[in-house]
Amino acid sequence: MNKKLGNFMGNNLLEWPHNFSAVEIETTDLNPNKDQITEIAARKYRKNSLKEEFKWEIEEDSITNALTELETFIGSDPVVINRTFFLSIYGKCLSKQLG
Repeated sequence: MNKKLGNFMGNNLLEWPHNFSAVEIETTDLNPNKDQITEIAARKYRKNSLKEEFKWEIEEDSITNALTELETFIGSDPVVINRTFFLSIYGKCLSKQLG
């Protein structure tokens, strides 16, 4: 194994914040023109330990309330989002659902 590479194997190369919120968004599929956001989940970490979590089941009339509650839940935390590749899809779904 390359000695320089070996120095980094198994080590985190990024300095993660100790306090953050993680968000996950579920959709009915991947087509923002016909699919919708069905669930938003968030987890709050303090000192790198899970402290609180919340899940919102989304219906057409509840998306605005869910986003307001999510914003309150996250507060000023840095946000980690899984599958950032899908952010444009989420944004289009959200725009469609909000009108």
